[in-house]
Amino acid sequence: MIRIAHAAGNRPERLERALKAGVDLVEVDARFRGGDVWVRHEHRLGLLPLLYNHRLTGIHREGPFALSVGPHFFRLDVRRLRFEDVAARVRGRAGLLVDLKAGNYRPAEARRFVEAVLRTLEDFPGMLDFCGSWPLLDLVRTAKPGLPLHYSVDRQADWAALQARMGGPAQPPGVSLHPRLLTEERALALHGAGVELYCWDIEDRAGAERVLALGAAGIIADDLDLLRSLAGRPVRLPGAA
Repeated sequence: MIRIAHAAGNRPERLERALKAGVDLVEVDARFRGGDVWVRHEHRLGLLPLLYNHRLTGIHREGPFALSVGPHFFRLDVRRLRFEDVAARVRGRAGLLVDLKAGNYRPAEARRFVEAVLRTLEDFPGMLDFCGSWPLLDLVRTAKPGLPLHYSVDRQADWAALQARMGGPAQPPGVSLHPRLLTEERALALHGAGVELYCWDIEDRAGAERVLALGAAGIIADDLDLLRSLAGRPVRLPGAA
């Protein structure tokens, strides 16, 4: 079972804590702007050094230099992180789960984004995995067939879109599913189709045990103590005795 530190690659101090905890994968949110790959969950506000998003929860609302106004979150972009720098810090200490964040990318720009990420990771020695935007993951799949991919499913509409892909050439090799969408029936369907299941964001032990019992092969969580306690846990296939 793969233990993944949720968004740990997005801030230097969080990254170091996750690496010291001995997680299997560090998740990092990647965006493309100005020909470079940047590490951040938030959007950039035009030419201003200001990041923003709305309805964020948990560690995504941490500072420094941050302000929450109702559902809206703002943060000064004063300590910018390049993807290549995060990959270098993780190198040899853990693997990477790269969350390719969706954006209003033109087709050529989307290809450059994916090419830049893959170029940075060309000789990465650890485990690599990808989740996030489906169109970007499709580009990764075309460029590097066989790489682990977990298509993000966090809404009912995403689940419906997944069903349209099942059984055909576009069926994803894996999904990263929000636990509120996971039922025994769906777990059995994914397993039967050979689709690997990750679950995010798992908040506590009870939540972890529930998705593990339904066949989750990966747990994405903020709680490093929880991830540490799951070391060595086998994957239990749904429906097994």
